[in-house]
Amino acid sequence: MKKKFLTLMLVCSLLFVNGCFISDWYDDVMGNDETEEELESEELTFKTEDGDHLFNVEIADKSYERRKGLMDRETLADDAGMLFVFNDEGFRNFWMKDTQLYLDIIFISADKKVVDIKKDFEPCYSEDCPDYRSKREAKYVVEVRGGTAEEKGIKVGDEVEFEL
Repeated sequence: MKKKFLTLMLVCSLLFVNGCFISDWYDDVMGNDETEEELESEELTFKTEDGDHLFNVEIADKSYERRKGLMDRETLADDAGMLFVFNDEGFRNFWMKDTQLYLDIIFISADKKVVDIKKDFEPCYSEDCPDYRSKREAKYVVEVRGGTAEEKGIKVGDEVEFEL
């Protein structure tokens, strides 16, 4: 009797713990952001021929944060942006569904060098939005106000500094 009770308690405990992990996994995969919090921010510096350019970027490191990105934002400061953080390096596809701003999308390798830039990507309000696939593999992607890369002289090969 005591052995059956202990076995039952162990099974219930495992189901509870496993259920918590599955719930977190499901929320992340399915984009359940009912508990959405304000994103963390980080200072990021592009080191260009023209000098260093500092940005305050929001960190999107969870799948639902990356999916939402800068959707529905009406403004973006000149020195602000969003840093998308992925678990590995790979070719990245971005689109502008429900994004109201023209954006520059800057693809960054694991060793924190700019590997591609999509300039002035246009907003899209339809269900059939074009996407852009990076020309090289990237672990990080930064979105900034459209025209910023040209204005600041950000180019492929530039180093990028941030603490992650």
